[in-house]
Parts: sequence; structure tokens; C-alpha cells
Amino acid sequence: VYRLAEGRKPYQAAIDLQGYASTGGLQNHFLRLDLPSFLGSRLRLITTVGYERNGAANYYGIGYHPDPDRSLPAPYYRYFEENPFANALVRWDLGRGFSTFARYHLALTQLRYEESSLLAQQAPYGIEAARFSELTLGVLFDTRDFEPAPKSGVLLEQRLPQSPKR
Repeated sequence: VYRLAEGRKPYQAAIDLQGYASTGGLQNHFLRLDLPSFLGSRLRLITTVGYERNGAANYYGIGYHPDPDRSLPAPYYRYFEENPFANALVRWDLGRGFSTFARYHLALTQLRYEESSLLAQQAPYGIEAARFSELTLGVLFDTRDFEPAPKSGVLLEQRLPQSPKR
């Protein structure tokens, strides 16, 4: 949903709400708020909070491995992954379609698996619950005629993501 306003491009504000679940165990839910002229300035603020879940992820081992042994019970290869997340993007309009931006993303990942699973036996790096954060800097070139439903123009983006090392 977006609200148009005179003199505000592409709109005054937008709210996106998604609830997605598949029969295969995937979920992706989020709420996003987009303020293109934050406090009447050339700054655009986009914030998102959400939750992702993969209830049917499979782990077959590190590196090259033979085809899975179908005689083993499904929990031997299966695990569940949950990721609540939040991110904020600040974009500065430079004019003539050019913008720069900075985005910070934070996710809290948790895996659940059977103690008898291959994942538990091999215990690869990253198996424990962890915080993932990423700072991204970038530039945009956007010539779309109407961002919510463009009929012409292009959107080009170059980004440089960086995550802290453990």
C-alpha cells in the first residue's frame, strides 16, 4: 500500500506486509515501511522487520558427497532453520537518478535438528545459534518513470556488502 502526495516522488509513504507459507515448510513474513522523503529531506528511509523459517532444509555433508542413503529416516538429513531479522536502509538522492545508500541487516539464526542427524554428527562451523550482521554501501541509478509500476526506465545498483569476522 502506498500513499501518493503532490510533490513527493515516488510517493509519500509505503507499507508492505507479507505473510508467506508453503506446504513444503517455508515461511517468509515481513513488515516494511518506506519513507522516500524522510522528514521532508532528500533522505529515504526503509525499515523492515521479519521472520524466515525453513522447516524442510536438508544437510548432506560437507563438500562432495554421494547421493543420500534413502534407507535412512528423513530426520537423519533434515533440520529446521529460523531467522528473525531487521534491517534499515538510508538512501541519499544526489539528483539526475543517482543515489547513494547504506543498509544495515541483522538476523538471528537458530538451527534445530535431531541429535542422531548427520548435521549433529559432523557439527560444521556455524551450527550453533548465531547473530549475522551486514553493512552494505552502494550507489543507484534509477530512471524508472513510476517506481511502484514502471513502464520505462532502468534501475542499476552496485553494492559493497561487509560482515564482521568472528
